[in-house]
Amino acid sequence: MFWRYRYRKDIFISVLLVILFGVGLYYLNAYISGYSELEASAFITWAYRLLLLVYIMLLFVTMKQVFTTYDLERFDPGSRSSMKRLLKRMRYRLPRGPMKIDEIMYRFDVKLKKMGYDLEYDNSIAGTVYVKTHATGLFGRSKAERVMIKK
Repeated sequence: MFWRYRYRKDIFISVLLVILFGVGLYYLNAYISGYSELEASAFITWAYRLLLLVYIMLLFVTMKQVFTTYDLERFDPGSRSSMKRLLKRMRYRLPRGPMKIDEIMYRFDVKLKKMGYDLEYDNSIAGTVYVKTHATGLFGRSKAERVMIKK
């Protein structure tokens, strides 16, 4: 269990990209400072500032992803005590008060129809099934994506 989340590719690749971008900016700054003509250029100065701003945003997004992934991977959606701990956090808390199921189902219906899904099956016991078919070519069988919503 310990090694299960130890090396996650998405986090590792993001952090590696931030490090490589930072090293590239460092060497670019060292290269620019070696030439007085480049240091005097207003375009180079503003381009470097823009790259620095992009780097700061990339750093912020990567850190947010790392912390959110670490935060959420400790919770098990099948465990009630784990979900109670998750809902104690303000960020993941559900709104208080009664939830209007009909309104939520209507929003799902509208959103799925905008995305190209069609109603395939609707039953009060089994739930609702939406389907979206994709043609795979002239002789290929069409592929279908299904979304099932249990009421």
